[in-house]
Amino acid sequence: MEIERQKAEAAQKEAEAVQKEAAEARQKVTEARREQVISLHILRMLRQGASDEEIVRSIMRHFSLDEKQAAEKLALAFGDSDAKE
Repeated sequence: MEIERQKAEAAQKEAEAVQKEAAEARQKVTEARREQVISLHILRMLRQGASDEEIVRSIMRHFSLDEKQAAEKLALAFGDSDAKE
């Protein structure tokens, strides 16, 4: 009986670990999709001739980000690796 209980507990812990990994993977996919949507938003605005300030304000409004975060997204869209500093 004790061995079966230990096996069941081990299986339960493994299942919980797998569920946690799956949840983390889903979160990463969600974050990647959000970043893609933001990038597409920036691209559309650039095509329309929007200024950087207009783009930042639009990002803030559409994605509920503060000004610093929105400016970072815009800088990252241009490949500015220093944007997070």
